Amino acid sequence: MPIFGEEFDPSAWDRLKMRLRRMSEGITPKMKQVMEDEAKFMLEEVQKNIHEVHLIRTGEYLGSWQYTSSRSGFDVWSDHPAAHRLEYGFVGTDALGRSYHDSPRPHLRPAVQATVNKFGKDMANGVQELWLQE
Repeated sequence: MPIFGEEFDPSAWDRLKMRLRRMSEGITPKMKQVMEDEAKFMLEEVQKNIHEVHLIRTGEYLGSWQYTSSRSGFDVWSDHPAAHRLEYGFVGTDALGRSYHDSPRPHLRPAVQATVNKFGKDMANGVQELWLQE
């Protein structure tokens, strides 16, 4: 009896095995490339957001943002001492006795959200691209 209205084609198993083998060989490099592309995208988003919340004076803060490869993928980060304060704000007195009431100026969190929204689609597209390769 035909399955799904068609006669069974034994060569379909061979084609499926070849396609799965090709995917297994290509999936790690493809996913690594997608993850690096996402890290670059997030870095660009952070830098764009820094301009939008007017955090550009000397360019030092903007230049402190970078992405690096890690065991888990890629990290987007800044080692600037004011990064946390600028992102989340600060109310209180610092170690030198100066009083602050700085409002948050989010630039990383919106970039993370934009990247998360894009990431799933890009991963799915990467897998589909591998699947459709001949």
